[in-house]
Amino acid sequence: MSHFRVAPNRISYSATISAFEKGGHSQLALSLFKLMLEANVNPDEITCNSLMSTCAKRGQWHVALGFLIEMPCMRLAPDAISYSAVITACEKGQGQWQLALCLLACMQQASARPDEVSYGAAIGACVTGGQWRWSNMLLFGMAEARVRQSLVGYNSAVTSCEKAGEWLIALSLLQGMLQEQVEPDESSLNAAITVCATAGHWVLALSLLEDMSDMKLEPDEISLDAAVSACEKGGQWHLSLSFLRTMQSATLFTLQQQQ
Repeated sequence: MSHFRVAPNRISYSATISAFEKGGHSQLALSLFKLMLEANVNPDEITCNSLMSTCAKRGQWHVALGFLIEMPCMRLAPDAISYSAVITACEKGQGQWQLALCLLACMQQASARPDEVSYGAAIGACVTGGQWRWSNMLLFGMAEARVRQSLVGYNSAVTSCEKAGEWLIALSLLQGMLQEQVEPDESSLNAAITVCATAGHWVLALSLLEDMSDMKLEPDEISLDAAVSACEKGGQWHLSLSFLRTMQSATLFTLQQQQ
């Protein structure tokens, strides 16, 4: 543009920053934003949202929060994308679950309606922070707010129950998924199988493993490891050997495919 003596404007800066964000080049995006300000070109909501999304991917929650706070000073109104980006940064940045919950509450006050992304990120932050009760409350809060309960949200809640050893609640969440017509995937079942195995409920763990086949889901190493562990805790050594043979056969089949 300088070669053709064309001065970059807000649109060209924003488009380039967005390209850097999608390409994972966060430092280039931040550097270009600095040049944009030095050139006295005012950013818009798209520019700031791209920058906050860049920070979110790297878990830089403090930088993303800084942009969100500065937006009103630049006469820009944060929207749902803005808040969701910062909440996602909180999820990936050392589990800043309290800040994520605060931002989710602020969205409603700022007339920025929370969506699946913002709720999912907040639930994920609670999981990382070991707050299984909050993750479940947020999941049920989605229904009250008339936001579609997503697979990501359910999986995060089930995972939080797995980490907390709450096997009964994990199973109730699986049942809730089916009632809400959200199809469980391998992650859903693996978390439920693992928590049942850890709690010593080997019959339930193996029943869930059978359910995977009924749902046309392929058990993986995590599923079978959890099943072996469940059998070990239940004193079912013969079943453990059977699962070990299955794992060995699957490994050999994978090696043959690679060759």
